[in-house]
Amino acid sequence: YYFSLASDRWQTALEIEASRMRGCLLDAEEFTAEKSVVLEELAMGEDDPWSSLFKATESTMFQVHPYHHPVIGYREDLERVSVDAMRDYYQRSYGPDHAFLVIVGDIDTRDTEQRIRELFGSITPTGKDRAPVAVEPPPEGKRSASIRCPGETVRMAIAVHTCRMGEVDDFTLDVLSIALAGG
Repeated sequence: YYFSLASDRWQTALEIEASRMRGCLLDAEEFTAEKSVVLEELAMGEDDPWSSLFKATESTMFQVHPYHHPVIGYREDLERVSVDAMRDYYQRSYGPDHAFLVIVGDIDTRDTEQRIRELFGSITPTGKDRAPVAVEPPPEGKRSASIRCPGETVRMAIAVHTCRMGEVDDFTLDVLSIALAGG
């Protein structure tokens, strides 16, 4: 989650995040309504040929890593997830030991740190370690996928395993990608 707001409103955003961290109610009616919104977002993505192409590319490129699965999930999983299952996930996953907080802007560092400690300091961590992320084995040869979408425009995506995000070569590859494919 992120907020972009006037510097005199940062405390409101911080209070919202502290409440969300361990105090989410997950009301059954509200959950059902929000699930409908997510399903609608998923449907909009399914109507976008680029989205379909990128999902196919990632699921072909990654065989065991979580990137194999789309961030928003699969329609079938979303349709059948229950509020109880979501509460369980929330209890296991949402806590200060599974989060980063970054505040940037026109703020007083000392006051901000004090307020963070007031709001987040007493929040109980989940106490659960995250499962290690599966290491993607090196690809053995070329992988490809084809999908059909309405219309006559042909699209192509090429993906290559390179370095980890944030490594020195990552920035060079970003510039190269923009130069070659971004216009």
